[in-house]
Amino acid sequence: MKKVLSVLLAVLLLCGLFTGCAQKEQGGNETTTTPTGDSTDGTTQGGSQDVIEVILPTYRTGEDAGAKFFEAQVERFNKEYEGKYKIIIEESPSNTHTDRIKQLALQGELPTIFQCSDSKWVEDYLIANNMLEDLSSFISSDPEMEKLFIQDSVDFCTKDGKVVALPLTVLRPTGLYYNTTMIDLGGKKVTEMTWDEFTTALGDTKIAFQTAEGGWTTSLLLTAIIGSIEGGPELLKAGVSEKITDFNNPILIEAFGKLQALYQSNGWENAVGATYPDAATGFYGKQSSVLPDGTWIIDKVLDPTDWSNGFDGTTVAGDYYPENVAIANPYVYDWMMPAGLPEDQKEAGLAFFAFMCRPEEVEAYILAEGGSAPNLTYSDEFNASLSEKKLLADFATGLNSDTTYIVNWSDAISASLFTGDFSNMLPMLLKGEWTPEQFAAELTNAAAALG
Repeated sequence: MKKVLSVLLAVLLLCGLFTGCAQKEQGGNETTTTPTGDSTDGTTQGGSQDVIEVILPTYRTGEDAGAKFFEAQVERFNKEYEGKYKIIIEESPSNTHTDRIKQLALQGELPTIFQCSDSKWVEDYLIANNMLEDLSSFISSDPEMEKLFIQDSVDFCTKDGKVVALPLTVLRPTGLYYNTTMIDLGGKKVTEMTWDEFTTALGDTKIAFQTAEGGWTTSLLLTAIIGSIEGGPELLKAGVSEKITDFNNPILIEAFGKLQALYQSNGWENAVGATYPDAATGFYGKQSSVLPDGTWIIDKVLDPTDWSNGFDGTTVAGDYYPENVAIANPYVYDWMMPAGLPEDQKEAGLAFFAFMCRPEEVEAYILAEGGSAPNLTYSDEFNASLSEKKLLADFATGLNSDTTYIVNWSDAISASLFTGDFSNMLPMLLKGEWTPEQFAAELTNAAAALG
């Protein structure tokens, strides 16, 4: 009899083990049981109050560059709503995060709130199958929050009258850095100049071009040039959903020609074959006077351990591109929520959305990671903090109502073409071995070969 009871007990323990494992593997809107009590549908029973837990898979944790701010933001939310809501971060490595979200969608287990960088898949699968919550009423219920959203982002996120993703309040445009000890802009901002005026101001100083790994700095210059040509911004925007594959376009050929001329007049001599670290090191060593890049390198610019040849990062200024062009993509689906959630999960997710859009949180984000909130009147406290961070201030205050925002060239063509044939062919264009027309034809052939 004892033997039979032992066998039965072992079977029961195994069943419990397998059940627990299965629950842990389901992810999505499933929740865990904590010592405070039982949990059901994301709610932990704790005394007389229920805590609604939201499991959030995100790449903005661990070693990710955005982890420092985002983890602290989640902590602030959890502290404010302690006893009511709790966001539980689940690390999702950036190189597999998008595929993971797609898999969860196929399984009907999308997280309560999530991000996915593949806009085309969002449109073709999530939006096409009505799988996203309409945020229209949530947004319109708070006029103060609503006015912070960038209109281009609102328009993009609105499909058939539904707002399918949380519009952006902040843009983090990519611009350029220039060494004020090497060039004199005559008291003008770069954005107030034409490309010809900017080139004249450069004199014989150099721009940190590079060609390897997609030619990041070079592609930023190309993007800005395309954006300053009539019809260029629209061409780049269309490439977000339908990648550019035919480069035999008058706008692109003109841009390729201007890029070629700019390189031949002001290109850094070590650009061909250079990676981004090579280009940055050249800038920090005063081999070039201009480095195109985003706000995320500000700490590096100001780090004396990277300086050489008399370089001083405190003399560097930041701005956007000639003819008032800034590289920023408002045409993205950022934070989303699946349709049909249990009401408590929906409530908690929307509370976190509203929290992220608070003016003080928007300002904290800009101070931490750079960018600009064009529809926010900054507080005195924010301006005081910003005044202590000159480069951040350069970018945060460098946008105006006439700024043209353009999609990055790397977002308008396929990733494999960008890091492959485009990068490999750049030297032939820059050195003048190919005409702009030849470069366009060869890129078109390469795109066709990729299918």
